[in-house]
Amino acid sequence: MRAAAEQRGTRVCALGDLDGELLPADLLALCPYEEHPRNIALVARMAVELGLDPTLAIVTMAEHVEGDQAGEEVGERLLAVGADADEVRRV
Repeated sequence: MRAAAEQRGTRVCALGDLDGELLPADLLALCPYEEHPRNIALVARMAVELGLDPTLAIVTMAEHVEGDQAGEEVGERLLAVGADADEVRRV
């Protein structure tokens, strides 16, 4: 991917392995549902790359993000039949 980006005159920016886990709990709590922490870290990184305030970017994301309706419906059905949703996600 880096080589293809260089051929096109651009670059690839990657998140660090722990970037999602290092986000403060108060920022994660702003999302109306449990957004994946690495998605939030990606928004913060993009903001930095664009010269924007990463905290403002996270707050703005939290204000406008919408849940995955299909994922929520599957989770509700799993709970209705007594399945452990965390266990199912690991499969």
